[in-house]
Amino acid sequence: MALSIGRTNLMEMVKFLFVGGGNFILTLVLFYVFVSIWHLDPVFSIAAVSLIGLLFTYYLNHTWVFLPGDKLDFRKNLIRYATANGFSIVANMILLRVLLVSTELSAFFAQLILVPFLIALNFVTAKFWSLRRREGESE
Repeated sequence: MALSIGRTNLMEMVKFLFVGGGNFILTLVLFYVFVSIWHLDPVFSIAAVSLIGLLFTYYLNHTWVFLPGDKLDFRKNLIRYATANGFSIVANMILLRVLLVSTELSAFFAQLILVPFLIALNFVTAKFWSLRRREGESE
């Protein structure tokens, strides 16, 4: 598992960022609705929209970014993907609460600060664990 950037890795990274950008827009809009319109707790809201985003990104990452077509068992890998993203969601919730309590940042700016770190965490866990090909799976 070398970390060198080859053509395949570069294409995966670009596609991953594209899917992530779509997810960012989706979850940001939903986060705004939950917090500003419905007046829900920001930490609850980030958990709820993250779960929606998890399903959105899993489908696209599974079918387009890492392994197009039917090369992996969709349901089996959902468990690993959900576990990895669950860790990311919990980390996001904790760090968001810390930023909200320790600074005067709005929930939106605090979340924007966290996004780059979460993107990196999610890419690494998807690439090298939850959506990685296993022995016996087709290329």
